[in-house]
Amino acid sequence: MGIVVQWTIITCFDLDKHLDDAVQLHPDWNIRALELLMSMAFPLLAIFSWRRWCEANELLADADTDGLTSLYNRRKAEYVLEQEFDRALRYGRPLSLVLFDVDHFKLVNDTRGHPVGDLVLAGIARRIKRSMRATDHLARWGGEEFMLICPETDTEGATIIAERMRRAIKRRPFHAAGVVTASFGIGSYSGEGNVDILVKRADQHLYAAKQRGRDCVVSHLNVHQPGVKLVSVMTDTTGLGTAARLTSILSTIAAPMRRARQR
Repeated sequence: MGIVVQWTIITCFDLDKHLDDAVQLHPDWNIRALELLMSMAFPLLAIFSWRRWCEANELLADADTDGLTSLYNRRKAEYVLEQEFDRALRYGRPLSLVLFDVDHFKLVNDTRGHPVGDLVLAGIARRIKRSMRATDHLARWGGEEFMLICPETDTEGATIIAERMRRAIKRRPFHAAGVVTASFGIGSYSGEGNVDILVKRADQHLYAAKQRGRDCVVSHLNVHQPGVKLVSVMTDTTGLGTAARLTSILSTIAAPMRRARQR
């Protein structure tokens, strides 16, 4: 390897000519020994640089990752949301935001202990990651609150996604904590406003879900229906994934046509 590196350096930088000139000007210099030293040093420098580059990448990843759940942290979520909002604004595409909060989480911490609460949060993150779409972005927004960014998705599609997540959290009891539920609020980009308004809209709907009795999904489609929980589109859970994907695709395609009719 040293010989290859030496030949590459000499060829690329035309060092052979400069070394010959140096031999003539300084005959007492051991130029060949210097060439050998360079050929041994450059591989070591390359290995050192590679290790430092890997360490820098790990530090950057840690800066964007929540330590408990291995999801995006709030800083990274805000950056991704800004990027997706700019894209939706530029191309006139739908964008939805799902905020969800673990119900009675303080009670879990107070009665079961914080380690159990941490296990619940990590378990919820794993369940959601297994059921979410590859194009969506999941983050821990803070405490027991999570955020799912859904590009190319209108309110109807986000509602189906949120209902699937709600059932995934509630379906099986958590070890030492029992059955855990979550409340969901949806905000959708409607061609106006900014990122702050989108987040505020989702947060308001999340608050409405809490007021409605928790363990439900609230969006602008049903926020004026007090006491009514959204009903699943399909009762057969085995076919839910395919139905959700098809509905999301169809609603995404139909959204521009609906906006055109409204104009």
